[in-house]
Amino acid sequence: MGEHIKTFFNNYYIDYDTLLTNKYTIYDNLLSSDSVDRILNGTVEWEYKLSSRRSKKSIWLGCNNINEKDIRYFGKVTLPSGRIDINLPTGLVNALNVINEEKLLKYFPKNFRIASYQLLITPGNNYDNNQNMQVWHQDHGGLDSNDYYTLLIPLVDIKDMGKTEVKVPYTKKFDKNASITTPNVTIGDGLLFSGSLWHRGTLNNSNESRYCLYIIISRAANELLFESWK
Repeated sequence: MGEHIKTFFNNYYIDYDTLLTNKYTIYDNLLSSDSVDRILNGTVEWEYKLSSRRSKKSIWLGCNNINEKDIRYFGKVTLPSGRIDINLPTGLVNALNVINEEKLLKYFPKNFRIASYQLLITPGNNYDNNQNMQVWHQDHGGLDSNDYYTLLIPLVDIKDMGKTEVKVPYTKKFDKNASITTPNVTIGDGLLFSGSLWHRGTLNNSNESRYCLYIIISRAANELLFESWK
């Protein structure tokens, strides 16, 4: 249930009707290895705004070389589990050129838009005695389950690094007795799920940080939500 739907590399195909039913599905090979490498290691020049009239050029050196200056400009939230959630500015996303937004939204209703690009960093086992297991949660349980989606794309995948687990079948309220499944996604694949789906990130028991790109896709009619993520 909710496993691999027929996909075509660079065509971003999903069966939207199946997504409505299962509340999650998988894009196979959403990002090429070159695209993943640009995010992790690539040297990419981009421009950011200092004010409405002034801008400045900067160099993205990749997740593995992100510095405090970048993080201060991007904005970050450190979650209780030790994860670091970083907003990626539009100028950087455009320069990285890894997602074709028109193709990504092709199979959604016409009033859906991309609200935000984020980088999620889960430290390895040297962080706080490895207390980086997430609790079961919904990304946005207050909305209709078909108004808000998270697209999670792993950028690294090594032994003991952990995965994302989901509760199935979908229930609006948390069911401790529901089954747990681990969707089979790896580097460059996309796990697309409703904001109402109960899920969690598991422990990163490796010595390396786990990097995931995630994208918020929401119904544009809900302007309050869309503007808050922008």
